Amino acid sequence: MTTVNYPSSAILSLSQQLLSAGIEPDVVEELLKSSYAISLKKGDTFNPSTEDALLIYFRSGCTVEVMTISDDRNSPSSVWTAGYITLSLPSEYNRFENQASHYHCLFNAELTIIPEAVVNKLKARSKALENYVLRRASEYLYTCRDMALLRYTLDKRENISLRLLILHIRTAGNRLPLTIDELCWLSNTTRQYCGDVLKQLQKDGVLEKRYGYIDIVDSAKLTAQIDADTVKFLSQYMPLTKK
Repeated sequence: MTTVNYPSSAILSLSQQLLSAGIEPDVVEELLKSSYAISLKKGDTFNPSTEDALLIYFRSGCTVEVMTISDDRNSPSSVWTAGYITLSLPSEYNRFENQASHYHCLFNAELTIIPEAVVNKLKARSKALENYVLRRASEYLYTCRDMALLRYTLDKRENISLRLLILHIRTAGNRLPLTIDELCWLSNTTRQYCGDVLKQLQKDGVLEKRYGYIDIVDSAKLTAQIDADTVKFLSQYMPLTKK
């Protein structure tokens, strides 16, 4: 199993992460000079293929990676928040993924993009950069596989609790600007079922449901809604304590 390098309690900048990976300072400088910023508002969509994006650094906010399954169906996948770096990987085997996944902005977000053409040019003179991209690609693929398996094994109630826990841990504060429809989409549950689960969690003192947002009242109680083995498995991929 590949373990993802996740941010510690102190979120590292893009340059810090690239330098800590052993990439030469002059190469990092060129990567940063060639990068550009994108601001996303809640509900916006970002498609890396139209931007020639390879490396994506999430400076703030929260976006959800969306995998296309068919012409009229897609599925939310990984959640990306401040301090994480991912890369855009088109698939030659899935005709819907020939141009890679797209990202849905859940909470207002700031992204830094490094174009594929720039990375490919600099890889020719930096073995460290080439190795970094290969390592990130491997981590990305293993993480996607393991998270898909994890979601498959959870019952619907656990899936809702898990999504809330991840968002709570990986965003600032205790208030999630999340609607019930968005939570239904993330957890692949019906509005009725999701609403019933939230009512029970509120009754149990886990959270408070408000109009347009959810306040997490007790993160320990929220964690307790999820099987201990699942929590242990998830801890390999992200810190499970609030920043």
